[in-house]
Amino acid sequence: MYSNLPNFVLGFHGCDRAVYEKVINKNERLNPSKNDFDWLGHGVYFWENNPKRAFEYALEMQKRTGIIKNVAVIGAVIDLGY
Repeated sequence: MYSNLPNFVLGFHGCDRAVYEKVINKNERLNPSKNDFDWLGHGVYFWENNPKRAFEYALEMQKRTGIIKNVAVIGAVIDLGY
């Protein structure tokens, strides 16, 4: 039995298609961000319950930085207790 009820959320990460392919097809991990300007500190960022916003963020990064060539979104079930 659980000592606490599980608390799952759906998260969506906007990224380049090449990153998507490595994570989904090759079981690689997302690289955590380690920038001084990261909103909530170092880590991997997900938009909660909002794949559209993750896609829009990736589009913004594509326009602003050019690092993202082909926009993709990775979805994940996140256990907040883990």
